Amino acid sequence: MGSSITWGKLEISPTRCLKAAPEQLPENATFLEVRETTRPPQSDPLFRGWMFSSSPSLSSLEHPIYDIIVLDCYSASKAEAQPEVLVEPLPPVESNQ
Repeated sequence: MGSSITWGKLEISPTRCLKAAPEQLPENATFLEVRETTRPPQSDPLFRGWMFSSSPSLSSLEHPIYDIIVLDCYSASKAEAQPEVLVEPLPPVESNQ
């Protein structure tokens, strides 16, 4: 959280993370912005939005080579902002299928 990483040709920037309280069902929701490093910096990102650990296909990166799945909220430094723990459960995810 709070920094970007480069994986292959992708730059991944998590900006916000919500984590369910320990007594609730496991869920992590992360707001990500994903850019391709071979594209100009001012171009639109490949993905900008929320990804959910319990439903990776609900909101996913559409890329022919790379796939991103959120597993957990993690901060490399304790001085950085920790994930927000939700007191209320996340709303149920509804599918339009």
